Amino acid sequence: KDATPREQLAGVFYQLSHTGEFKLRYAMEDKIPGLEVLLADDKRRVFTACQEGGQLRLMVEPERADSANPVSVNRVAFSGEWRTLTDRQLGAAVEEPRSCRFYNLMLNAPDWLTEVRQRYGVMMDWRARLGDAWLAPAVIEGEPGIWKFEENKSPVKIAEGTYVNVIVTPDGKWIVTKKILQSADKYEMQITRIKLQAGIPAGRELPVSGAELSAHYPITFIPAHNKILLGQGHYQYGREFKGGVYYLLDAETGALQQVKGEFRPMQDQFTRSLQATEKPNVFWAAIYDAQKKVTNIGRYDARSFAFSPVMEVPEIRVASADVWVDAAAGKVYLTYLGHLLRMPLAK
Repeated sequence: KDATPREQLAGVFYQLSHTGEFKLRYAMEDKIPGLEVLLADDKRRVFTACQEGGQLRLMVEPERADSANPVSVNRVAFSGEWRTLTDRQLGAAVEEPRSCRFYNLMLNAPDWLTEVRQRYGVMMDWRARLGDAWLAPAVIEGEPGIWKFEENKSPVKIAEGTYVNVIVTPDGKWIVTKKILQSADKYEMQITRIKLQAGIPAGRELPVSGAELSAHYPITFIPAHNKILLGQGHYQYGREFKGGVYYLLDAETGALQQVKGEFRPMQDQFTRSLQATEKPNVFWAAIYDAQKKVTNIGRYDARSFAFSPVMEVPEIRVASADVWVDAAAGKVYLTYLGHLLRMPLAK
């Protein structure tokens, strides 16, 4: 008796299931010789890859104790653990690499900081860390402001008002932020400076003048200039925003300097800072080209604000935090859709 179409299809699947193991394959393997899929386990997603002392470390989703239990799944969905990678298999648990410390904090915050985030709805930003304390905009007991949070201490209000994009200079002497002034007949936004001494305000707020900055935000502190970059590349525009006018702000004096160049890598540092290269003030960065539909990986000079592409990755869009370059070994690691890929670094 002839097999029905359904029986024929079932036979095809049976043969496939007994042919061997299935292997995930990316279409771009045809365009990038040497591309490898090192890890692709949808139950253990890879969040990021970083190296420490030459050892590759992956932040991965913890193994779920009970995948059938929604409570268990939800509890671990936003946590991660650091593991080594050995022979394409997850290895031993390891300490977090220093280069990815804030990414780790986002997923594995200590209990006290998790409680602060849940209780006050605070979003911590690594650019506003002051030693062991964190500064963040919050509304506590009906009082909006910039608040300082420390373990085993009550929150301390640093400044009163509504703020966004709080950045603390590395020496801990200045806050640069954007303040929103709103009343019945007025709505204004301004960049402002707040001097700190021993972690508390040491004078009045100082609005930054000299240019029209109502559409600008503090983006990041740039050690190569010892100044803070101001621009319109805020989260609401996306990290790939490249329009508008950019300035360097001297937090000490309030002086502004207009600058030109490529600033998208500076806007793409939410989960971690850019990976350093062997040269001072030069970093690895990834920039997506929407017209060509490729991600350019290259070196970014934070002093001249110039990007030098090294290679193109076709068909996928990744951020700088999704890329780790092992220049000594001539390899590039990508985290994409929870998978870990590796490809040769173009020479």
